[in-house]
Amino acid sequence: MRIRNILMLCLVMFLLGILNDSYIYADDILPAYKNDRQKSEIEAREVRFYNIKRSEASTNLKKYPLENAFDKDLNRVWVAGTKGNDKGQWIEVEFKNPIPIGVIGIVNGYRKNEATYYNNRRVKKLKLEMFKEGKKIKESVVDLVDREYYEGGFVSNLDYILKDNYKGYIMDKFRLTILDTYEGNKYDDLCIDEILILNEEDYYKYKLKKLYNKKNLTKRDHSDLLKYLSYVDDYNMGEDIYLDSLIGIIDVNTMEEKDYKNLFYITNHVDGAAAEAYGFIIYEAFLRDSGVFMKELIKNDFLMENYVGHIVFESKFKEEKNLVCDKLDSLIHSDRFSEDEKAKIKKFKSRYLNEYEKF
Repeated sequence: MRIRNILMLCLVMFLLGILNDSYIYADDILPAYKNDRQKSEIEAREVRFYNIKRSEASTNLKKYPLENAFDKDLNRVWVAGTKGNDKGQWIEVEFKNPIPIGVIGIVNGYRKNEATYYNNRRVKKLKLEMFKEGKKIKESVVDLVDREYYEGGFVSNLDYILKDNYKGYIMDKFRLTILDTYEGNKYDDLCIDEILILNEEDYYKYKLKKLYNKKNLTKRDHSDLLKYLSYVDDYNMGEDIYLDSLIGIIDVNTMEEKDYKNLFYITNHVDGAAAEAYGFIIYEAFLRDSGVFMKELIKNDFLMENYVGHIVFESKFKEEKNLVCDKLDSLIHSDRFSEDEKAKIKKFKSRYLNEYEKF
């Protein structure tokens, strides 16, 4: 009876362990992700091997080359091979073309198992330098916490060296330089298990395609759609997806104040038929809330000439012209705007009328 109870208790504990484990393992080698959605999103964003022109380290042991840090195998690791003289050692990655990088992260130490993790050195402090066309565009020093060993896998053990959630930094090269390390219990080898590099544009192309294929979009989906369109060039998406998203999916009536910012960013990513469709959306957005529209346009006044053209093209008839002018006049007499802002609205109206007469 006692043996049966013990066995039952072991079974319950085993099942609870399964239920509480939210990680999905592809197999015993591949890294773990919290769920399938996280796995697919990270794979969609990751900078592919064919985008990397060169990866180089100042030194490494022959059995543990730098390639091991890019193979998604937590059993294989890069080892500096400097036997404790780690300060100043570096890893450099160069891309074939400038890429908007939003995330650079490392899996610190040798995480094959608990013994390999604690027995070897780990990064304590490093310097990140980012370059574009030979010029340094950013430099930062990052302190890394000496985490306890956790077998949860790849993402849960990631330390972020760079984490930018706004379009990323356009770079063609970065360098990680070791400034300090945590000592190992047994060996003087400095180890880095994995380096993760995420491309922001690929991420938003992935998200845009998902929304494009989704039915019954929510208000939040429409807002996200504007954001994703503002991050991706139409020629990188395929014109059908980009153009159909502009014409058939964007709903101006669902737009909130924060969405106007993303709407304005789209202007840098459209051409041809997509630019014509974008002009109509600009006109509709102006009519929906001319106050918010002009507030955002004043912040980006270099766009005024283009947006005058869009609104002129879409307001061909006299009734439409009068409606545009009435809305601008109401803003000029509104308390929402400063005198400087009102002067810019008057200038916008003057340009509009001049272009309208030419048109």
